[in-house]
Amino acid sequence: MSKNSKIKNYSKKEIEKFENKGLLNRNVSIIKEQSISQQEVTNPQSKTYELLLDYIMGDAEIAKEDIVRELIKHFDNIDLLKSKDYQGHNPLHWAAEINSSKAWIIFRNILDQAKSPAPLREQNHFEETPWDIVLQSTDLEFLGDVLLDELARNPNSAIINNLIKQDGCEIKDYKNNVEFVFKYIEHRAVLDGNISVIKDCRDEAYQNWKLLKENKEAGCDAFINSAEYRSILKGFFESDETNVLAQHSTISIKEHIQKALNNPNYTVGDESLSNLINHFREEYSDWRAYKLNDTKDSYQIEYFMRTPEYLSLLNKVITGGNVLALNCLNKTSNRCSIKELLEDKYTDQAGVKSCELSLFKQTEVYRCFIDLGYGHNDILKLAEKHVFDIARSGALTNVTNLFIEKFGYKFKQIETFISVVDNDGLTPLYVAEMAGHLATFITGLKLEVDPIFKLISKKLWSGGTILHNAARNGHLGSVIISLKKVGFEFKQLHSLLSLLEIMETPMHLLAKNEEELKKFIIECKEADFSIEEMFELLSVKDMFGQTPFHNQANNGESTNQLEEDRFLKQQLGLLFSNLV
Repeated sequence: MSKNSKIKNYSKKEIEKFENKGLLNRNVSIIKEQSISQQEVTNPQSKTYELLLDYIMGDAEIAKEDIVRELIKHFDNIDLLKSKDYQGHNPLHWAAEINSSKAWIIFRNILDQAKSPAPLREQNHFEETPWDIVLQSTDLEFLGDVLLDELARNPNSAIINNLIKQDGCEIKDYKNNVEFVFKYIEHRAVLDGNISVIKDCRDEAYQNWKLLKENKEAGCDAFINSAEYRSILKGFFESDETNVLAQHSTISIKEHIQKALNNPNYTVGDESLSNLINHFREEYSDWRAYKLNDTKDSYQIEYFMRTPEYLSLLNKVITGGNVLALNCLNKTSNRCSIKELLEDKYTDQAGVKSCELSLFKQTEVYRCFIDLGYGHNDILKLAEKHVFDIARSGALTNVTNLFIEKFGYKFKQIETFISVVDNDGLTPLYVAEMAGHLATFITGLKLEVDPIFKLISKKLWSGGTILHNAARNGHLGSVIISLKKVGFEFKQLHSLLSLLEIMETPMHLLAKNEEELKKFIIECKEADFSIEEMFELLSVKDMFGQTPFHNQANNGESTNQLEEDRFLKQQLGLLFSNLV
């Protein structure tokens, strides 16, 4: 239902099946015709629906406050909250769509009073619940209000718990679910490229890092464990006329000093011990000032930029894909750019790798790299360095197309890039397939059919093709469909599925798993493969001239080809007739 959603225009006959006509059809004239003709009889809210639609489509000169007021006014009881428009949206879908926390909270109150939460779980015809639309919202003030309202109603909310499971590794240092919500909104703002929030997060993280570093290097514990402390203590005892040691153990003295250094208001009744404490307060103050001055250069922001904390923020900004926000973060230091930071051997290497991989995953990958000062050779070296991780992450299409479009790579160069072999004898393309990314690689690749055919039919050291791996991993159906989408003819698909890995074709491997075979047939049927084409694919021969259904057809006994074909047609007929 969001503005980026795919909108389906139903026929007039289909529209009549639904209770409230005309909420989200792009054809406003049809909506108005429906609402005018049936307004008095079946749809007393049609005027409100027209208003909502016009507001969403930008056709109405009406303030958000007015549209919210109309929405609340016309859906003021549980029965109306259960009503739907002809595309399955209920009023909570609408409250989320127009980012109205006021309407959402009022509707939630009605649901709670009626003890009827079902509308929150109802899907529209795009399989979205109201909560789905809430969580997709880019209005973070609305999102925060709704999540806090949810926590007030349900302290152990499944919605919040799911967010924690989903984003918990990215959001740290929260004490409770309320703090998590605030951190989550901040996290979303960073991903959205909110420069003000990004700067605040950077500055706060820098100050926290400095404080921790100061405490570690010049704090009370560091002082008490230092050689200077021991030297001062020794000197004091040698000159002490009151003989504090006679009254207190060294352990007790150390504990008193530690408490006194951490708390300026700490006092003791023993005068000699009190003098000792005051002496150490003065000595600690001088030592700390010296230590901070001596190490002041190490507190510069460039040192902070090398840390996992800063690189985590940088990675979020890269992942968000906002080039302006990334360029802003690139100005954190006038002495160290992002490129120089990522090339610095002292920078946290795990964080560097994450950031570089995230750059390769960006839609505007070329612009991101160029804006950060990378040249073509720099990009190529990084791509070669991370090629297997790029393949595993799903970014191989991005990188390959970058080389084709911006570097002018020809097929041979692309083939070389994605044919390098790792220690296990696998190529980047095989790694991408194992991670389930081969289908999207094929559909997104800016190459013609013939070079793609060469890539897919290329054999590994094992003698098999990438389609044999796809069959083993349950990806064969999606890969075959992707090949069809980019223009492969049936005879080319048949040829690929006939290739042998020692003795077997991909189809023979697939047929060993009944569930995977059924899944493959379902996927192919949905992609408009005919039963005749499926018969041909499942009739490919192995090294011994046997089809994938040979064992099932003869139950382990010898049989002729006619019997195998009859059995295969029977099985396909049953599968096709039973699949919805």
